[in-house]
Amino acid sequence: MNGKILEGNKLADKLLNDLKETIIKDKLNLKLVAIQVGSVEESNLYLDLKKIQAKNVGINFEIIKLSENIENYDLIKNIEKLNKDKTVDGIIIQLPLPKKIDLKLISQSIVPWKDVDGFNPFIKGQLDLNQLELVPPTAMATFYLLENNNISFENKSILVIGRGEIAGKPIIKMLLNKNAIVTSIGNKIKDLKKYTKKADIIISATGDKNIINNRKMVKKNVGLVNIGLVKEDGKIIGDINEEKLIKKASWIIPAKGGIGPLTVAFLLINTYKCYIIRKNSN
Repeated sequence: MNGKILEGNKLADKLLNDLKETIIKDKLNLKLVAIQVGSVEESNLYLDLKKIQAKNVGINFEIIKLSENIENYDLIKNIEKLNKDKTVDGIIIQLPLPKKIDLKLISQSIVPWKDVDGFNPFIKGQLDLNQLELVPPTAMATFYLLENNNISFENKSILVIGRGEIAGKPIIKMLLNKNAIVTSIGNKIKDLKKYTKKADIIISATGDKNIINNRKMVKKNVGLVNIGLVKEDGKIIGDINEEKLIKKASWIIPAKGGIGPLTVAFLLINTYKCYIIRKNSN
C-alpha cells in the first residue's frame, strides 16, 4: 500500500487568492525587490516563480541583477538604498551567493521590517522566543502543510538533514517549540542510515539528490518531507527518492508541488506583513 502524497498547490492557491483579495480591497501598492548576484539556473527558476505569483496577486516585483564579482561593501550599499526607499516593502537576497560574499554580514544589513526571508538576527531571535510574526517562508510552508494534514510533532522523533538558514535552522527551532524530539545533522554525515532508520519523520533540506534512496534506510510508516531539490535535464529531483520509498512511508511531501508553492505564497504574505508592521510603527 502506497503512502499518502501531501501536496501544497491547493493550499498555496487559497493563500494567494486571500492575499490578492486583501490587496485589492485595501487598494495596496506593494513592492518586493530581489537582489540576484551572478546567475545560476536554479536561482533563475525560483525568481521566475516568485515574479509570476507576485504579479498574480498584485505585488510589484523588481529584480536587481549584480555582478558575481561584487564585493560585500558594494552589495550592502545596494541593500541600504532599498532600506531607505519608502516604496519598497520587502527585500530578497536570492541564494545561492558567490562564496566570497558573507551571508551573515549581508543578512544583518537588511532592516527586519523589510526582511521577507527572515535572515536578520532580530527575526531569528523572535523565532527562538516562539514569536512568529515573521517566519522564514520555507519553514512556515513546511509547518503549514503538515499541520493542515493533521501531522503531530509532539514527542515524535524527527530528523532534520541540513542546517541552512532558509530551512534547516528555522525548522529545528520551530520543532523544539512544539516539543518534538529533534536530531539535526549536516548533509556530509557518515553512515546516514544510522540516523534515518530511527526517525518517525525525516525532513531533508540539502539539495543533494536522492541521498535517501533505499527502503532499508527508513522505518515502516515513516513521514518524509522533501525540501531540498535539484533540476536535472528538465526534471526536478529531491533529496528523497519518492518512488522507492512511497510503499514504506505513511506519507510523503514530494519535491515537486510540495513545499515550493507554499514557500512562494508565504514569501508574498511576508511582504504584506512587512508593510503592515511599518504602517503600524509610523
